[in-house]
Amino acid sequence: MKKIIILIAVSISIIACTSKNELKEDKSFTPSISYIENGDFTEVRLNLPNGGSKVIYQFDEPILVSGKKHAYQKDVESQTRLNYKIDSTYKLVNTSYCKTSGGRYNLLYLFQKKKEVIVSMEVIEIQGFVDAKLLFKANIFNAKNDPLTEAKTSNMVEPVKRLMNFVSDDNTNEYIKLVLDGKDVSMEFYRDNEIIRIIKGSYINQKLLMDDEEVNYILTENSLCYHLEGYDYCYTKTSDKKIK
Repeated sequence: MKKIIILIAVSISIIACTSKNELKEDKSFTPSISYIENGDFTEVRLNLPNGGSKVIYQFDEPILVSGKKHAYQKDVESQTRLNYKIDSTYKLVNTSYCKTSGGRYNLLYLFQKKKEVIVSMEVIEIQGFVDAKLLFKANIFNAKNDPLTEAKTSNMVEPVKRLMNFVSDDNTNEYIKLVLDGKDVSMEFYRDNEIIRIIKGSYINQKLLMDDEEVNYILTENSLCYHLEGYDYCYTKTSDKKIK
């Protein structure tokens, strides 16, 4: 009888400790997002309590910039709670964003209720169009880790600063001065020898991913082109030299 009482007491103690640990575990872990570039694409990963991470989305391009919070969203109320009718008992515990080509902002919201986590994403186009996606909804403590894959090697430009000049194939009064500094790109657009705009971005795998442009530019040995509304627009290279 004495042994049975001791056994019951030990069992109760174990259950009590387990419950306390689970509650402590729930309160101490806050989910977050990381972005892993792998050549031409980027994995969006939800960081897990066990130290691993789970892929919940993939962009078919590298990202230009990312962070926890973005000023663009500072005074804008999230539409996600309305679109997905998230239970008000879920608390918004974290946010994240990344900017991709075409001036596109991808805003992620992480809601949590104990072990249950919801991750939703708003996609804001440069034209102001907003779309929403549900990326993850489950018990985060049961989520399986996705091992990191070996990153692909991108064909990056040589780490030498270069100045290239291009003239429009359609209008000889329009030309571009392009400065390529490793991965960083700056383009100055001229018309009748007057500068009309400057845009900046990144050069990855022959693509110029510009910060606030609706199109991507393709840089080849002899030309600079972009595709818009079914047509290709090109500039022919007139010079290319290394600069300091």
